[in-house]
Parts: sequence; structure tokens; C-alpha cells
Amino acid sequence: MKKIIVSALATTLFTALFVGFATLVTACGKEEKTILGSGASFPYPVYSKMFEDYLEKTGVRVNYQSIGSGGGIRQLLAQTAEFGATDAFMDDEELQQSEDEILHIPIVLGGIAVAYNLSEKIELRLDGDTLAKIFMGDIKKWNDPQISALNQSVNLPDKEIIVIRRSDGSGTTFGFSDFLAFSNEKWKNSYGVSKSIKWAKDTIGAKGNEGVSGQLKNTDGSIGYVNLNYAKTLDIPLAAIKNGSGNFVKPTIKSISLAAQKNIPDDTRVRLSASSTLGEGYPISSFTWIVLYKEQAYNDRTKEQAEKLHDLLSWMVTEGQQHAEPLYYSPLPQKISGKVLKVLETMTKLRALTIVFSFSAPLLVIGISITLAYGFAEAFDVMGFDFFTSSDWDPVEDRYGVLVFLAGTFLTTLVAVPLSLPFSLAIALLVSEIIPESTYAKIISRMTEGIAAIPSVIIGLWGIHTIVPLVQLVQNQLGYPPIGVGFFSTCLVLAFMIIPFSAVLMREVIRLVPKELKEAAYALGATRYETVRYVILPNIRSGLVAGTLLSTGRSIGETMAVTMLIGNVNYFVENIFSPTNTMSSIIANEFAEAVNPVYYSALMGIGLTLVISTFFVSIFSRWLLRRLSIN
Repeated sequence: MKKIIVSALATTLFTALFVGFATLVTACGKEEKTILGSGASFPYPVYSKMFEDYLEKTGVRVNYQSIGSGGGIRQLLAQTAEFGATDAFMDDEELQQSEDEILHIPIVLGGIAVAYNLSEKIELRLDGDTLAKIFMGDIKKWNDPQISALNQSVNLPDKEIIVIRRSDGSGTTFGFSDFLAFSNEKWKNSYGVSKSIKWAKDTIGAKGNEGVSGQLKNTDGSIGYVNLNYAKTLDIPLAAIKNGSGNFVKPTIKSISLAAQKNIPDDTRVRLSASSTLGEGYPISSFTWIVLYKEQAYNDRTKEQAEKLHDLLSWMVTEGQQHAEPLYYSPLPQKISGKVLKVLETMTKLRALTIVFSFSAPLLVIGISITLAYGFAEAFDVMGFDFFTSSDWDPVEDRYGVLVFLAGTFLTTLVAVPLSLPFSLAIALLVSEIIPESTYAKIISRMTEGIAAIPSVIIGLWGIHTIVPLVQLVQNQLGYPPIGVGFFSTCLVLAFMIIPFSAVLMREVIRLVPKELKEAAYALGATRYETVRYVILPNIRSGLVAGTLLSTGRSIGETMAVTMLIGNVNYFVENIFSPTNTMSSIIANEFAEAVNPVYYSALMGIGLTLVISTFFVSIFSRWLLRRLSIN
């Protein structure tokens, strides 16, 4: 009878937990009606206005993080954002990183203005070849013969040209370098087209459009490239650029729109380069895209969520276009808007088979729980609820209690997780903020991810041959028996295992900090340390808490390395070096020896307790992450 009761209780418990948690998350989503997006900073002003208007009209909030085009693409591929935003369309290599088809939705057009600061207050004309030579350092003076030939009616000053360029990766740099590569063979072969360029050494780097604009405004003799809206805001002079028809054209809303008066491919991925910019079209123009998955049935997304995203994008390319011109963006030509709406209609909002598969995870959890509960019934028949409150573990006398192992599990976790946090945070800050574009950052990121993939039994072997001898030395110095294995060794090795997992989580949280906040801090003269302390850390504090909880869930169930180092003694921890046991280690050590049915059943009970513990930590972590993403 007790077997039936225990199985029924377990089934009811896990079904209630799953349904309750699913209802909670769904309710939060419906109540807030929030769409999550991230990406390019260039369209941030117009997107902010669009999203503000859309919230007033529909009650749907868009949480958009301006973290750069590359960040938006990464978050889309990681499926942590519902859409990404990019100034440079995803190339074939990037698209191949996803197994599912990705749609490109152009939203507005922008112009990359060539801005300059000359105290002589002259009107300047340039072509692509001359621009390339200036930015490569081949032309160093404003009165260089090649510049003079384009400006014969102007008395150019005999002063050095100071080149201001982006120091961070950006879609603006991609569009500008694309124009230079088309115009100059040396640039094409030596510098190429990229979001990040290895610039000539005499150039001056500045972060973001704000940084470049600020440097230009305050530096006589300077030249740089910025998005039109930033140049207009600071009233910086703009050069007229020679287009494919031989006309010198300044960037305006009209001239940028004219650059898009052409047929575009069905996937909308097109470069509006000088080769196709004729008439009065401005040659350094570009779309800015929102990218999303064509098949929306992923990560348990509902039909309502997919329809909400579809409706937002449809509104942005139609009614939302009214917000483009006041902010110095060019709206989409009507012919292109029509094509974009057809692309949006290809979104698959729900896949029927997904409904069936979506039940596999909860059914598996419930099935495992029923199996463990049924197996535990015999021990429960003997011990009752004393099983959960007793510290006895005596298979000979058939006395079983989980309390020692429950305490060992949570104590090792509560020590190991805080030990890992400083190292995880340091790695995350290094690769995300301190040296984000360097080769070393990529190497460190790959190594961190690689460590996370090492089997725990290998980490256990490393712990036995490296950590244990060191702990024995410490024990000798402190007067403890030099046994090496035990609580402290386990915590050290478990902390090492958590570091890569936690570092990757923190890296993604740091990348969510709006780029504008960091650029504003640097513009005000903040040091890197001050920016990290007063801007980044306050903005990621809640995210770090949620990441820590996920790391806790990861460490609770760790088995092999813990089993090899814990000491496997069924007593509470008496001091930092004491051997003890955890729920996973007792199962791994004694399951093969459990020939007594009650003994076997008690181990199943420990398994059930471990599942319940992990499940509660997971529920709380996911709920907190959901709340953080909404807020």
C-alpha cells in the first residue's frame, strides 16, 4: 500500500511543480507582454522611438539591448534573444552556425557620413580612392594634390590630416570599409571588409559613434566616419562623396533613400555600394536589419509569442516608418516594404510536431520521479519520514537516513560556488570588456569552454594527483592527519569545475550591458576600472545572482570527481578537512553493493531527494532569470 501511496505522492508533486512553474513563467510572459531583442547601436535612437510608440499603441514592451551588431547575432544564435539587430547582414559562414533558417528584415536606411573639422570652414569633396588613401595614411596633408584635384575652387590648408576611426567592432565600420574596398585595390587586399579593421598606426580610435563624433568636434584638422544622425546632432561638416554616376553627393534623407532605389534579392541581403549608387544617391548607404528565426517553434516558444514578434516587425516596416526621418534615418521605399512583408509572412509560427515533442521533457521528469519513488517505497515502509530527518546509515541494521548526505551536498556546494565566483568574474570581464577584440580573449574563451567539456572523472584524477598532495602539506603544517581527501579538497576541485560554466554565463550577462552606458562613462573620463565598478557591475548584479544559482544547480549533482575526493565517510563535517559524503557519492559508491532490497530502496530514496533538490534550485533559478530578463 505504501508503495502506491509514495508513487502517487511523487507523481502528484512533480506534476504540480511542473504545471505550476510553467503557469508561472507563462503568466509572467503574458502579463508583461515583453519581446527581447539586442544588437546594433546605430539604429538605437529610431528603434527606441518605435518601441515607445508601439508600447503605447499595443501594450507590448520591447526590451532592446544596444550591445553592437556582433552581440545581437551571437545572442540570436544562442537563442537568448527573440531577435537580433545588425548593420551588416549575416554572411554565409555566420548563417551556417544555425541549423535553422534565419530571416533578414531591413527596417530603415542609414548613411555613413564622412565628417571633418577644419577651422577654415570649407566645403569638401572626396571620392572613394582618396578616402582609402587618407585612412591608410598614404595621404597625410589636407593640401595633397589628390585632394586638391577634387576641390579646385577651394584653398586647402597646409596641415596634417588627423584620422579618427572606431576602436570597437561595428556595422558602421563594415559599411565604410566595404565602400573603400570597392574604391581602392590596395585597401581591398590589405584591409578588406570587416566590422573590425587593423588600422594604420597613426590613426586615433574612439568607442562608438558618440566617441568618434566627440573627437571630431574637438580636433581641428580631423576626419572620420559616423552615422548621419550623430553628425547632424553635433552639427559637424560633412563631405560630398563621389557616387557611381560621378556626382558628388552629401548624405541626406533623400540621397540615402535614392541609394536603395534598386531591385534587392529575396533574402534582402544587399550592399548598397558605389557600384550600384547612381544619379543623386549617396554611395555610403546601408540598410540596418533585424534578424530572426524563420521557424519560431524553439525554446518552448508559443504561437502567441511568435505572432507578437511578427506583428511588431510588420508594424515597424509600415506605420513605424514615420519615426525615421525626424531622427535622420531614411524610411524604406514602398517597393522594399512590400517585399519585406512577404518575407515576414514566411515565418512559421508553430510546428505541430513540436507540441508532441514539447511534452517529452516533463514526461521524462515525471517518469524518472515515479521510478525513484516506486523504488524508494520499501525503504519508506521501514523508515517512514525518519528517512529525511535521520543521520543513521547502517545497512546491517536496516537503518537509513539521508540527512548526512543532504548536508554534505549543500555544504560542498555552498563553499565551492563562492570560491569559484572571483575567478569566473575575472575571466568574464577579461574577455568581454578588458580585451574583447584581442586574439588572447578568443583563446581564453575557447580554453574556458574546453575545460567545461572535460569529463569529471579526469578532473577527479587531476585532483587526486595535484590538489590532494597540496592539502596534505597544509594539514601537516596545521597539525591535522595528512589524509588529503575530504571536504576541503572536494570544495577546491568542485570550484574548479564550476569556474568555466559560471564564467561563460557571466560573459553573456556582461555583454547585455547597454553599450551606450559604457561609452558615456568613457566619454566622461572614467577609467576602465571605474567603468567596471560603477557601470558594469551594478547593471549585472542581479544577473550574477541568477548565474550563481544555475552554477549551484550544476554543482549539486556532480558525482565522479566528488566521489573520488570526498573521503566517503558517513558523518557530518566536523572541520574543514573532514571526510564526508554527498548524495551523489553515496549512490555511486554503494549502489553495486546494495543486495539487500531495503538497502537498494534507500539509495533510490537518496536519488529521489537529489532530484527534488535539483529541481527546486532549477525552478527558482529559471524564475529569477525570467524576472531579470523582463526587468
